Amino acid sequence: MGVISSLETDRLFPVRMLDELNMLVPAKQAWLEKITQTKQGLRIEGMARDNGVVARFMKDLEKAEFIRSVELVVAKEKELVGVKLQQFILACVIKKET
Repeated sequence: MGVISSLETDRLFPVRMLDELNMLVPAKQAWLEKITQTKQGLRIEGMARDNGVVARFMKDLEKAEFIRSVELVVAKEKELVGVKLQQFILACVIKKET
């Protein structure tokens, strides 16, 4: 029975994680372009209005139930349709469920 329970938890984890991640993205201030699962966790790529928005998003991610740590990999200014935005890449280590 433990194996079945573990499989069920593993199956539902991505759905719960994406739902929580969606709620953490600052509305009208940032958007995600790509989420990739890596061996250690997640790689999150996106755009934000400024560095402050990226910093708040990182702090909120660190408080998330499924995240152990967040690291800023890249942050650079990018102009999009005449507006200067902050492009970012984050590396997140996921907490292992027991």
